[in-house]
Amino acid sequence: MDAITEHLSVIRALFDAAESRGLLLWLESGWAIDARLGRITREHEDIDIAFARDEEAIYREILKTLGFDRHEEMEYGFCRGAISYL
Repeated sequence: MDAITEHLSVIRALFDAAESRGLLLWLESGWAIDARLGRITREHEDIDIAFARDEEAIYREILKTLGFDRHEEMEYGFCRGAISYL
């Protein structure tokens, strides 16, 4: 699976998980711009998301359920394999 396909799969899984729990989730930065434009403009290095601070523990659990681990080289973020997400 190429990086773009994997990113799209992860984005869909994150939003599905949030929706199933009645949570709000926002896509930010590069992927948000692409979503607004309705086309992929470039290959992205990461996925930026935003959510209510008081829901952080829930989102950490969602990310773990999807196979992500805390990324040790950053002050924030998660990674799965070689691709980092937040």
